[in-house]
Amino acid sequence: MGNVKFGIIDRIEEILISLLLGLATLLVFAQVVARYVFNAGITWAPELVQHFFLWTVMIGASYGFKHGVHLGVDVLMKKLPDAQRRIMALVAVVISLGFTGYMAYLSFFYVHDAYKMELMTVDLEIPQWIPHLALPIGFTLISFRLVQVFYWVHTGQMINVSTSGELDSDEIDEIPDAYPPGHPTTEEEQLDKIKE
Repeated sequence: MGNVKFGIIDRIEEILISLLLGLATLLVFAQVVARYVFNAGITWAPELVQHFFLWTVMIGASYGFKHGVHLGVDVLMKKLPDAQRRIMALVAVVISLGFTGYMAYLSFFYVHDAYKMELMTVDLEIPQWIPHLALPIGFTLISFRLVQVFYWVHTGQMINVSTSGELDSDEIDEIPDAYPPGHPTTEEEQLDKIKE
């Protein structure tokens, strides 16, 4: 049941990221065509694209933490035994969780202040707190994903916090253990994921 819930969250994140990036791309294309073909512009398009990118970055960061695709320096981690590597990974997750939790807390007050002051966006003329909800929602999602990663590392389901793809030749056999649960690691698993 828990995996089904997390799968739904993953799917929602994937759909939102794709949708927002697609819409931003279409708006930028429309703006270029309007400007260079019709010698006119869509005045509200750049601001809307900025808001779409803000939401995409925050949701994408959450999705990236779950799938272990964030940048990481693995040189030292690869030299450590599994037990010490797990401790280092747990420490990194706790520090990251402290940061993202604090940012979620601060961004809630930022959005609340924008709501109380009734600030409006310049071109779209909508309340600023609406697009800026991406910050508290995004940091909360990232914190949730970090709790997941902490659990996986603590229970031994995941070894590294970051899966940078830079595996040594002796680590090839350990690939399924290096990635978070549900990460397609073999060609067969990748094809199964595509079929879903």
